[in-house]
Amino acid sequence: MPLGNTCEISWSSKQVQSAANRLQKGAKQITVRNRSEAEEIFLGIYQGKGFKNVTGMDATSSKNLLGTKKGTYHWDEGHGGGNPHDIAHLQIHDENGDVIRIFYGN
Repeated sequence: MPLGNTCEISWSSKQVQSAANRLQKGAKQITVRNRSEAEEIFLGIYQGKGFKNVTGMDATSSKNLLGTKKGTYHWDEGHGGGNPHDIAHLQIHDENGDVIRIFYGN
């Protein structure tokens, strides 16, 4: 099933729409300007699919929640604490087991 903006509200900007379109075309990593844009993309594409927020849980706890990481998401902000990346991001484990990262600045 292709990803899409399942809400009736249009994207807030052409940049957000472009980033969402890249996800729709199969990108696994995109970069947006800020957390608000990452939230908008999550809400527009994933929210109605029942994803569980596991922010703050370690990898074992989040996997034990549903027996799999599929269908979960979490926010990685700052360095350390399990964030191996240099930039803050929203990490989504989609229904297919793919890991999607939406990187953002401030």
